[in-house]
Amino acid sequence: MALRKILSEKEKENLIESPILKEDIIRWYTLTESDIIIIEQNCRGTANKLGFAIQLCYLRFPGKVLKSNEAPDSLLLQYVCEQLKINPSVWEKYAIRDVTRREHIVLIRKFFGFKTYSEFEQEASLKYIHDKALQTDRAIIIAEEFVTYLRKSKIQLPSINTIERLCSEALINAEKQIHDTLSSVLSNHQKQLLDALLNLQEKSSISQLNWLKQSPQAVNSKFLLMHIKRLRTIKEINLPKDIGKKKMKPPFFLNLQGEPQNRTNKKNNYMRYNYLKIIAMINNFYICNYGLFVRNFILLVFYSYLVLNCAEYKNTSLMNPKNENYQKVEFTEIRRLNSVVSLAQYTVITSTKGIKELYMKFSDTRYSRSEPIPVLSEGEYFVVLKPELKKIQNGDIEIEKLETNGVTLNILYKEVENPEYAEKKQSDPILIIKIKSNPKKIKLTSL
Repeated sequence: MALRKILSEKEKENLIESPILKEDIIRWYTLTESDIIIIEQNCRGTANKLGFAIQLCYLRFPGKVLKSNEAPDSLLLQYVCEQLKINPSVWEKYAIRDVTRREHIVLIRKFFGFKTYSEFEQEASLKYIHDKALQTDRAIIIAEEFVTYLRKSKIQLPSINTIERLCSEALINAEKQIHDTLSSVLSNHQKQLLDALLNLQEKSSISQLNWLKQSPQAVNSKFLLMHIKRLRTIKEINLPKDIGKKKMKPPFFLNLQGEPQNRTNKKNNYMRYNYLKIIAMINNFYICNYGLFVRNFILLVFYSYLVLNCAEYKNTSLMNPKNENYQKVEFTEIRRLNSVVSLAQYTVITSTKGIKELYMKFSDTRYSRSEPIPVLSEGEYFVVLKPELKKIQNGDIEIEKLETNGVTLNILYKEVENPEYAEKKQSDPILIIKIKSNPKKIKLTSL
């Protein structure tokens, strides 16, 4: 199977480059208390401590081992030295013996659970990429998902050429699966009728296919009759009635724009019939429902208006019974987890130092940090919520609305089912959000 070059040189660089923004450096390279304990217990001398910490950071992100002749990024080196209180010049003394560097890599894998790609079953990784390739045909998205998956699984990244080769193979296999699914139900007669769609219409410069793909320009009898004619043309192909029930992925439909040569070339049976069939299937749906579409669209707008207004009235009465002048507050969900750590029902954190201390409470010394530590920009605040569950014992919480009257931040939430928490019998959900105003008071309301 001939594999394609699917990534540009710039895309390859971006996949494995180290972060350069201060926020990202803090997020990925902040050492936890347990990290520092392991470094102190297993390394003698400042050079070895610094080298061990740098290798740990590189394995976490971007997910590779720093080679013996490779210098670390200057921003990363400076940030790690600040945490360990070590002079950056010490790096030059690290791993003069290559054996030391290799020993550190072995220790990091032992204590923090990292694995090389060769230790990971290739079939499992190919299956993961294949599932993603069925959802999109953009190579860079598949590659990014694959790299993120390996990092979360603590698997050292293979070479960039290996990543590109696996993603290319996944794209080809996914494309073949899609076409096989479509073409398996076509008879020879149906293929001949589909081929005829490529012929030009009489006294016209466009093909039957392009004519079928034309959308209506107005709601009147002329275009309705034209669509009936299109419907008859499609009915003659006699596509199977269950063709629309095939589990086709949306990106495959979205890519069927125009009439590209590789899809309609008569020498390319593999793709041509599938392309023509999908066009017929899509047009069959829209033509059959053209008359109903106009009526249903108007009714949908009308009923949506009524439902939304009734829902707004109901929510206003429930959430703001005193008709106070509340304004909506935008928020960003940062993290949700379940932990028995002692916290108030709500806590406002105003500094990055505060969120670091909170994450230290969440950390488990048996494992390395798996969640990056978030950072605050100017004018931003974290709100940590841990309300007592009253309706669903092993559930979770979802914020319905945040609003403020300038003094009080009103947080309206509801309890929801969480299968993972229920299975583990966990009843201490925690939700961390980020807002852009410092509330003087907070009121929690369970809906």
